[in-house]
Amino acid sequence: MSALLDPASDVRALSEGVQHRSLREALRLLRHLSLRDDAPPADINVSWPQIKEYLHLRASGAPNYIRTLSKDVANITAVISSDPAIPDACVVEGKILAKQSARSGAPTKRAPTVSPDSIARAVTDISSPFELRLVLMAVLSYVRMARLGEMCDLHLSDVQVSIDSISVYTRACKNRQASVMPWSTGSHLEGWKETDPESFFFGKWPKGEPFPDFDSHPDKAVDIKALSSLFDADITGHSFRRSSAAAATINGASTRAVMAWGGWKSESGMLPYMADASRLAGGLASSLMLF
Repeated sequence: MSALLDPASDVRALSEGVQHRSLREALRLLRHLSLRDDAPPADINVSWPQIKEYLHLRASGAPNYIRTLSKDVANITAVISSDPAIPDACVVEGKILAKQSARSGAPTKRAPTVSPDSIARAVTDISSPFELRLVLMAVLSYVRMARLGEMCDLHLSDVQVSIDSISVYTRACKNRQASVMPWSTGSHLEGWKETDPESFFFGKWPKGEPFPDFDSHPDKAVDIKALSSLFDADITGHSFRRSSAAAATINGASTRAVMAWGGWKSESGMLPYMADASRLAGGLASSLMLF
């Protein structure tokens, strides 16, 4: 094991007891350097193995260190610019470590579940165009076992409603059909929304259309806050996805069916996500679960 992991080493002391040191000070400790505060980045010669050791120590520490890991990675990438390979490797390593630590060490916040009855009541109590948008997002997220963020980029053609079924085709998503919409990222998508807003389910609609007239495109943070108020729960982007999966399980859907419908790649990834969701759902049957 590297000497950097020795309990008496300066790096170990940094990871365990000095939370708010700047990256420059961290690099000093790694190399035992005495750099001036105004030393240019070119004067900081830290090897990739040493940076890797530092990231491992941060990621294996308490949750408060894990939460600052992404910031450390960004700072290291910005400071060490002489060798392009080091920042690239640093970013990759940092992301892997952060994900591993988040899964194994940091406490997991479970998205609160919302009962089908609550959604049904919200449908009957709509009092404004804004509430209509919120309820539409909730219903479509529930039907599709989708994240709320996936609703913002729906096209009109993505939602098909018939007498006895609703189908939702998700375009921009984390792990479903992502390859079919390579343009659905960043400024390209935003520009498309501005030039052709009528193509989007929650776009800017002109007056006279049989849809709500929204002044702006959905803002996920604003909508989640409003949904939390509407359903009197601490709604997250995963609440309706988790609630729908719980209702499907209660109604007898197989693990394989829930995985396919919700887009989970593995049972090991889905089951922790579903922990205690069925109990919280209260055994209520879902009138919205339309397969």
